[in-house]
Amino acid sequence: MALALDAEPIGQTAIRTLAAFIANAPRRYGPVARERSRFAILDTVGCMIFGQSSPEAQAAFASVSGWGTGPAMVVGKDVGLPPPWAAFVNATAAHALDYDDWDDPSLVHTSAVLLPAILAVATEREADGADVLDAHIVGVETLLRIGEAVNPSHYWNGWHATSTIGAIGAAAAVSRMLALDEDQTANALSIATSMAGGYVSQFGTMTKPMHAGFAAKAGVFAAALAKAGTSAQEAALDGPVSFRSTTANVDQEAFFTAFGKLGTPWAIEEYGMHIKLYPSCGGTHRVIEAALMLRKDNQIDPSRIRDIEVNVPEFLIELLPYKVPNTRPEALFSLPYCAAAALMWGKVGIDEFSDDAINDGTVRAISARVRLTTRAFNYQTHLFVKGNFDVVTVTTEDGRTFSASIDIPYGAPPRFADQETVERKFMDCARRGLPEDQATQIMELLRAPAAQWAPSDLCNRMTPLQS
Repeated sequence: MALALDAEPIGQTAIRTLAAFIANAPRRYGPVARERSRFAILDTVGCMIFGQSSPEAQAAFASVSGWGTGPAMVVGKDVGLPPPWAAFVNATAAHALDYDDWDDPSLVHTSAVLLPAILAVATEREADGADVLDAHIVGVETLLRIGEAVNPSHYWNGWHATSTIGAIGAAAAVSRMLALDEDQTANALSIATSMAGGYVSQFGTMTKPMHAGFAAKAGVFAAALAKAGTSAQEAALDGPVSFRSTTANVDQEAFFTAFGKLGTPWAIEEYGMHIKLYPSCGGTHRVIEAALMLRKDNQIDPSRIRDIEVNVPEFLIELLPYKVPNTRPEALFSLPYCAAAALMWGKVGIDEFSDDAINDGTVRAISARVRLTTRAFNYQTHLFVKGNFDVVTVTTEDGRTFSASIDIPYGAPPRFADQETVERKFMDCARRGLPEDQATQIMELLRAPAAQWAPSDLCNRMTPLQS
């Protein structure tokens, strides 16, 4: 099987094949790839700006800020950090609200890992926005193709792919951004496999968003080690004792099949990104949209609801274990709360996950009335499948019953969010952490052709205005 883009044939190891692609692939992607990358970057910047005030991001910054300053921007701060720590803090901020993008089939919170890692090393070379998009697109390619190879078994063995596959993808993106050669890139990818870890058991805790931070930090650190001449085992991704053999139930051929597609087509064009319209786990989004539809179409009075049945695939029960949540991290992974919030307020955004909202007596009472029922579904590598509907059924006190169902929520492929939607979400996030005119400057910057702005232009607009 020949490597995509007329490169050399697939080599002895998956790492060598991937490194050759990362180091040498020409920028043969079209306007769809560039637009999706630009939307993802704008969306992630918004999540970073708002997320920097979260307890998770504040704890991340407090834990590393005493270890010295550095050249890499930290969103919302007037002090920089060494690149690995800046990547850690910014990625944690991006993922703090679970509002950031994700993808099938890697099941990684893609851009929350990739963009902070890319920006952390942006000062190490002269680069423009086109280089940022290029590193992002190549990082997406790496994540999604590895995801094709190891999922669904990797994820359902309990590994949080954002932290595991994400670390390798971040190493790929940073290697591309720094223009490392093929051997250096191979070492960076291998080193990253030794720093990849994280379990889905952390969902609903402050540590879960830090998984994105761990992955971004690992990618920056792995690339720096490789650039400094550190060697590593090429078989660490797919060999007899490797990422593949220890974390997934697949054979080596799975990598050859997935990597045979590298760049043909580009994964960001083939799959696209899930731009979230609700700040909660993606597994709640069909239920939220169905509940919003019920309230809008039937003018349901939340105080008159007697019973709510929510039907979801059985695998979501383990992924979303919280019923009546007590904290924001728990609420992000609570199907009953998400359904109740939609029915009570007719919207599910940032404010509906505030402490005041979560502790509201009425929404807690509605959450307690939710009954979860399940259906068998053979989960593969796509959370949302056309024709596979989550169903919300509401029975009111007078005995009337209303039902709505959703298979693909808006924002998820192929129901891609448009520019207006992405920009509206960005401004809602960004104006909570920056003055509105500063947020508008960022949006206008990212509307411009990528070659017309530099990473420093973006980073400077993500820090406090100087008096």
